Amino acid sequence: MISARARNLVLVAATVALALTSLLIRGREGLDGLFWGSNTVLGGQWVLDPHGTVNLGVYDPDATLASSSTIALDHVFVSWLDVDSAKLRGQFDAARRRNRWLMVTVEPWVRDPAADTVTLFVDIRRGRYDPEIDNVCAILGRFQFPILLRWGHEMETPTGRYPWAQADAPGYVDAYRYVIGRCRDHVRELYTVWSPRGDKGLERYFPGRAYADYVGLSVYSLPASDRDIHGRVRSFAENFGEKYARVRPLERPVMIAELGVEGSAKYRQVWLDEMRRSLVNFPNLKTIVYFNAQDLPGAWEVRYGIPDWRVPPGVFR
Repeated sequence: MISARARNLVLVAATVALALTSLLIRGREGLDGLFWGSNTVLGGQWVLDPHGTVNLGVYDPDATLASSSTIALDHVFVSWLDVDSAKLRGQFDAARRRNRWLMVTVEPWVRDPAADTVTLFVDIRRGRYDPEIDNVCAILGRFQFPILLRWGHEMETPTGRYPWAQADAPGYVDAYRYVIGRCRDHVRELYTVWSPRGDKGLERYFPGRAYADYVGLSVYSLPASDRDIHGRVRSFAENFGEKYARVRPLERPVMIAELGVEGSAKYRQVWLDEMRRSLVNFPNLKTIVYFNAQDLPGAWEVRYGIPDWRVPPGVFR
């Protein structure tokens, strides 16, 4: 007899796979499906929708989806205070073995949260964090391969979780431009992902198109949170649609830099299948990166627990 948990995992794998992987087809080679106006050829990739316009990426710290051939991009997170060069090199090498791009989210944590949070942006512009910037960017530059850099994400929502998420939009913009400018000195081919959560007021934090090859957004479906905030569980089109409308005037390719769905196998199937059908309505959307991990404590209100966005192996085959 298999356990109820085992049966549920099998059902999740089957239903989510039906919603996502049954429509994965071979896409064009190179950057054509990732960016507008690029001629660089880097190898094959796979796309999520039948129109051949949306690539699939994954944040997968447990390497559950390492063997999937349907994924075009690997996503990793690093703190610029504590960059493990060997680990990051290993993650890059693994991505290349899988014929995938690497996107690195660099989190600009402060040395002393009590004293340095308020002055973070000024400290960056004055060079106090130049060693951290130069260290992580030099490591990326040594890979001698194009890198997607996502720095200081979800900046427009000052919840207290991230020291770089502050009400000081001009300060953030100046700091962001400073970091990207300095990093470009180290990385020969750097592609920037400016990545708000997607909330109102995000446009005040936009650094300009010269500093944003991509606009990244965060999209999570947590039914209990939806019911409390919106009075109902929202579909992908509702959830993503309002965020997409806020960034479309910026005229940049759009990425869902973090996507997660929690719930029963049936709920995931319905939600993700609706997502697939809706993609045609979002022509600027080029890439969807699934967050295949359990969230961190404190990311959501205590009453929602710690959401687990992971899907079983086989979903993205």
